Amino acid sequence: MTEANSALLDIIGYTQEDLRSGKLDWQAIAQPTPANTDDRPDREQEKNGENCENLAASSLLPSSFFLLPSSFLPSSFSNLRETELIRKDGSRILTAIGLAISDNPNSDTFFVLDLTDRKKVETALQESEARFRAFQELSLDGFNVLRSIRDSSGKIVDFAWEYVNPAAAKIQGRSPAELVGKRLLEVFPGHTNSGLFDSYVRVAETGIPHDLEISYNSEGIVGWFRNMTVKLGDGIAISFSDISDRKHTEKSLRGALQKLNSHFENSPLATIEWDENLRCSRWSPAAEKIFGWQAAEVLGLHFSEWNSIYPDDMAAFNAGISHLKTGKERCNILRCRNERKGGPIVRCEWYNSAFYSESGQLISVLSLVLDVTERFNFLEVLRQSEERFRIAAESASDLIYEWDINTGIMLWFGRPDEHLGYERGEFPRTRQAWHDILHPEDRARVAAAVEAYLQNSSDAPFLQEYRVLCRHGEVLHWIDRGKAVRDSLGNPCKWIGAIGDITARKQAEFQRNLALVREQAARHQAQASEQLYRVLAETIPQIVWTALPDGGVDYFNQRWFEYTGLTLAETQGWGWQPVLHPDDVQNCLERWNNSVQTGGIYEVEYRFKRGVDGAYRWHLGRALPVRDATGKIIKWFGTCTDIDDRHREAQTADFRARSLALLSSSSLDLEAALQGLADLAVPGLADWCCVHLLRGDGSIVLQAVAHSDPQKVALLWQIDRRAPVDPQGRHGVAKVLRAGKSKVYANIPDSVLSTVVPDAELRSMLREEGSLSAMCVPLIARGRTLGAISLLCGDGGRGFGAADLAVVEDLARDAAVAIDNARLYREAQEANRMKDEFLRTLSHELRTPMNSILGWAQMLRQRKLSSEKMAVGLETIERNSRLLTQTIDDLLEVSRIVSGNVCLRRRPVDLVRAIEAAAAAVRADAEAKGIELAIVIGEGIRPVSGDAARLQQVLWNLLNNAIKFTPAGGRVEIRLSEVSGQRGGGNNAAVDFVAIAVSDTGIGISEEFLPFVFDRFRQADSTSRRYYGGLGLGLAIVRHLVELHGGTVWAESPGEGLGSTFGVRLPSGGDNAAKAVAPSAF
Repeated sequence: MTEANSALLDIIGYTQEDLRSGKLDWQAIAQPTPANTDDRPDREQEKNGENCENLAASSLLPSSFFLLPSSFLPSSFSNLRETELIRKDGSRILTAIGLAISDNPNSDTFFVLDLTDRKKVETALQESEARFRAFQELSLDGFNVLRSIRDSSGKIVDFAWEYVNPAAAKIQGRSPAELVGKRLLEVFPGHTNSGLFDSYVRVAETGIPHDLEISYNSEGIVGWFRNMTVKLGDGIAISFSDISDRKHTEKSLRGALQKLNSHFENSPLATIEWDENLRCSRWSPAAEKIFGWQAAEVLGLHFSEWNSIYPDDMAAFNAGISHLKTGKERCNILRCRNERKGGPIVRCEWYNSAFYSESGQLISVLSLVLDVTERFNFLEVLRQSEERFRIAAESASDLIYEWDINTGIMLWFGRPDEHLGYERGEFPRTRQAWHDILHPEDRARVAAAVEAYLQNSSDAPFLQEYRVLCRHGEVLHWIDRGKAVRDSLGNPCKWIGAIGDITARKQAEFQRNLALVREQAARHQAQASEQLYRVLAETIPQIVWTALPDGGVDYFNQRWFEYTGLTLAETQGWGWQPVLHPDDVQNCLERWNNSVQTGGIYEVEYRFKRGVDGAYRWHLGRALPVRDATGKIIKWFGTCTDIDDRHREAQTADFRARSLALLSSSSLDLEAALQGLADLAVPGLADWCCVHLLRGDGSIVLQAVAHSDPQKVALLWQIDRRAPVDPQGRHGVAKVLRAGKSKVYANIPDSVLSTVVPDAELRSMLREEGSLSAMCVPLIARGRTLGAISLLCGDGGRGFGAADLAVVEDLARDAAVAIDNARLYREAQEANRMKDEFLRTLSHELRTPMNSILGWAQMLRQRKLSSEKMAVGLETIERNSRLLTQTIDDLLEVSRIVSGNVCLRRRPVDLVRAIEAAAAAVRADAEAKGIELAIVIGEGIRPVSGDAARLQQVLWNLLNNAIKFTPAGGRVEIRLSEVSGQRGGGNNAAVDFVAIAVSDTGIGISEEFLPFVFDRFRQADSTSRRYYGGLGLGLAIVRHLVELHGGTVWAESPGEGLGSTFGVRLPSGGDNAAKAVAPSAF
């Protein structure tokens, strides 16, 4: 080595002194090593050569050089190559040596590069590349590397795969071997239609990466994908992943959020949300309806600044909200009165819930508010009704009770404390307390009877007599009549009954029995003197009789003959049986024969027919045997005591208890309650029972009928349908309903019967009953006559008296309250149903055009539509906007009608021109559906006095309805003519009318819906899937406007699918037209 710079000397560890000494031997420094030998394969040598060439071209050259004589230059150093040099300290270092071009023939110049750092970089790069490849092999995201394929002009026409990781192969449905080297558009031509190929080209050309979310459906690949592409050399690198699940989740979340918002907006409950500072952040349409405040007036206000809480309720409301704010309560229910803006006070229930952060800080409060004003008013009416019942019960002599079987609680109506010797309210209101006051000798018997009755599903009432112990030891005799009320599973849940104090009666019976015993003893002692016994028997007010040991009667006292009107010859022996009521004969004979055979005391209750009027009265029959010294029966002594009054009292009390139980358990099922009431009255109180109700239009309808013969019931229903009660009748139900006072007919003569019952068949059926006695009592609630209950008895029954009238009037009051409650309940239910139906219809009518407008607006904003599509979109937006405007106008029109703010500007109106103008307005719609629109004008049509704009609105509504509900190819005709008639309303003066009739061949109207066709918010099809839109307001507006002009409306239809005709009659001429009658209630 002759020359070397400091860099080379530093590489090999020598100094300039070593160089100048001439001892540096290149062959020793660069002696052959595994790195310097030529034993490696040619490919490796070529590779190293390529690496050295790359180094030679790099910025590292030149960094050091040395000079050697040409004789020392090995022939293998003809080009730059990697060589290991031996340093002075014996260590080795990897270098690259290259021959420099020189003009000196005696020496060569070589360049030497230190490759140590470069090798470290290459090793690190290789390791990094290996890690990257391993990451891509394990990645769940797809990764592709593609190189650009250009045509002769340099334009990218396709891409070819250079690398595909396993995830990409799985998503693309092809193995890496199937893709590497293949062209993109050959495998996935759908990239052209999806726009992906163009996006790839932009990335490759501009170097600007993209990050897209696309929906792909081609070549068997379906789903949503996120695609991230960057430029890589003359190609691109693509990372993509399947985000279908995330998209579906986002869609579901959006749908859930939209549904939740829709529920909030359309819920009948007012939805109000307060932020963390209790300022209003949400105010739903229902809140506007309940409170009268618009959202703009409330949003942002603190709840204390919203002056709607009634002052007396503010403290409790503030406390409830403060509990939510402080976290003392997470939810609560607040009940308060609210002052509606510009309106009355409404009663509301606030259902509040708070939402907190993880740290416990309040985020928001959600309030759902329910308007309970109607419910509160209904409950108040019910409370007043119950209070009236309580007062009536406390005024009665009987005790009425209600036993809750599940809880054991007994509610008493009357004065139980006073009866039992307690201070007011001292006697416990429990079933156990009742059980404890039972007489010890009666307790087991009564408890067993109660248990047996509860286990028996019979509808028969419970009836028991027992003794009770008062507080201070007195003994009372009670008669208990009750009935169990069962739930839907048939299990008893309540027991309603009435208790009568029969202590006086029992004491009287005891005294009477004692007297009878004493009498019998005396009679036994005076047996030898038959005349003495006969005299005694004839003096007492009872029927007295004697019988032989075999049971044949041989004697009756005079009282028997006076009562029955029969002789001894007709009734002695066993001839007395015809006097008994047919229903009592069997029981009487069985008991009498049993006593005759066993010698036991004979006692039975039966009905005797009175000879003077044929009426049956209840008697208590008792007989005792008289025995001789051997115990043999030698005679029977018997009595028959008239107990009809007592029996009627017991029957009346039982009927009262059962009717109260029926009305209380069926208070909202009107038809069932009234029919059950009629069934209870027969045959206990009467042979016939009818209930009539008074309708709003003044007609009288038969609601319930009861008779022991089902055929007669069916016949009466048939006759009533044929000839209902005349509201103007001079007798019977009609008269009672008009007067509002009860009427009793002790004996109905034929003249009155012919007037009350014009139907000959019904009169004939009633005459079969013999002499008739009837009673008719009005059903009055809150000063309003609702109907009447009628009772009728024939021969074999009994006449009605003051006591019967009092019982039935009490029953009528209870029934009237039940009817009134049922009516209020049904009206509330119908109001809620109509409100819900209207809100559902309104939301549909608003949402449908709004969705269309929103959809076209979004498409127009994208500016990708053709001019034809744009015109269609704008026309759709305009049409739906007009539809929304019409809907809002109809609602405002109804608001004006309800509030009475519709004013007419009267002047003479030419209806011919009005009809032609209305027809011109709808002719385009008719022609669009291919409907023939015909106008028929009569002769001599005079003008009418009215508001031209309002009459034009009437005509347009009728024609628009006809075209709307007429299918394509149908026909609509409007006919104008003059007719004569009478004004009505008590004024029968003749007047001329102008008649307008609009007929169509459309869908027609069912017979059931025809009476309600002019009612507001009423539609024949009110379901959410109905074919025709609208709010059901058009015909209601027509009716109101026509009635304001003094006219009338009508509608007729042969049936569904057969078309319909709507008509209007208006007074013609200036004078007649000006005298408009008051419109009906809207």
